[in-house]
Amino acid sequence: MPDLEGKPFTFKVSLNVIKLGIVVAAVGLIVFIAIIVTWGSMMRRVSITDRLAEENAKYEQERQRVVDLETRVKQLQQFEDQIRRVLGSDYKPSRAQVTSQISEALSNGQPENPPVEPSTEPMEAPATASPTLSQFSDQSIIKGTGIPSLWPVEGFISRGFEWNPIVPDRSHSGIDIAGKEGTVVRAAADGIVVWTGWSAQYGNLVILAHSSGYYSVYGHNQVILVQPRQRVDRGTPICLLGNTGQSTAPHLHFEVWFGNQPIDPIPLLTTS
Repeated sequence: MPDLEGKPFTFKVSLNVIKLGIVVAAVGLIVFIAIIVTWGSMMRRVSITDRLAEENAKYEQERQRVVDLETRVKQLQQFEDQIRRVLGSDYKPSRAQVTSQISEALSNGQPENPPVEPSTEPMEAPATASPTLSQFSDQSIIKGTGIPSLWPVEGFISRGFEWNPIVPDRSHSGIDIAGKEGTVVRAAADGIVVWTGWSAQYGNLVILAHSSGYYSVYGHNQVILVQPRQRVDRGTPICLLGNTGQSTAPHLHFEVWFGNQPIDPIPLLTTS
């Protein structure tokens, strides 16, 4: 109804329209509530899916890490078997040694390389095993960086390679190079340090593995300058000539092994 002049307006709304409006409003409210509930459920599912994806990625990383650890442990076991062949089949490292070697093999990065002072606590390592096959000697071997061909130290040979087929335990599986105590001993070829420690017979002992399948052994050292798993080049200082272990005078006991068999180093050594 207007305030001043004019005809009043009349609106008529049927009861059915009102009912229809109420129904539409009710349906819209229900739809809105359903959308809110469904959206919340979807967001929760998305959150759970993302969390499960992250956990699955972490589990996959852990699984891969376990696989890598198993691979490295197998490699360490192979190194241990090779060292046993060099030192003798009766060699049995202590639990502490094995734990230390496994920790080093599984650690990230290269170890530091400070000089290692001579140890006063002997480790159970027997005398070098005697060859089970005929002596290996091939004069036609090409002298390369993977062949132990460099004289490890300056001096003179006080005892040569000796093989006693009747009494193998009396064999001398390497050569003795007499020299001045403290003289630098160098790697005979490129390789990796697979053993450093104390031997009851050879005192402070270093063993290198070479890519050609050879091993070189350096015994009776005064001081060890390298650590296991360290890579060394041909001519790298690895220890100092000494008089440790079962030794009566300063000298280097030098052995070369091919697989599980010691050979005479002399045919391999060159002057350069």
